Amino acid sequence: MEIRLNPKDSKELAKKFKQLLKVDSKEAHRILNEESRAISSNAQKDSPIDTGNLRRNIGYDYQRQNKEAIIYAKAPYSGYLEYGTRFQPAQPYFEPNVNKGVKRIIRRFEIALKNAIK
Repeated sequence: MEIRLNPKDSKELAKKFKQLLKVDSKEAHRILNEESRAISSNAQKDSPIDTGNLRRNIGYDYQRQNKEAIIYAKAPYSGYLEYGTRFQPAQPYFEPNVNKGVKRIIRRFEIALKNAIK
C-alpha cells in the first residue's frame, strides 16, 4: 500500500530535515527514527483486528544512509481496509497516523533547530 503525503507537508518536512542535518545531523536522525517507530506503532494500534495478520505486517524501516524512513503495511488486503471497497466501508488506520506523524516530525525538527541555534 502506498499513500501520498500532502505536497505542502512533504516540502516542509524535507526543508526542515535538510536544515537540521546541517546543524545537528545526529538529532535529525534520532527524531526521524523515533517518530517513524511511533507512526508504525500507532497504525498498528488503530488497525482493524481479526486474525492479527495486518498488525504483524505493519512496520517501518529507517535507512540512515539514504536519509529516509519507510512506514509500511504489507498485508495484501491492507489497502482495502484503509480505503474500503464497494462492499466494505473504509477503516482508516494508516494514512491518518502518517499525516499526524509528519506534523509531529516537523514540530520536533523546528524545536531542535531552535535549540541547536541557541
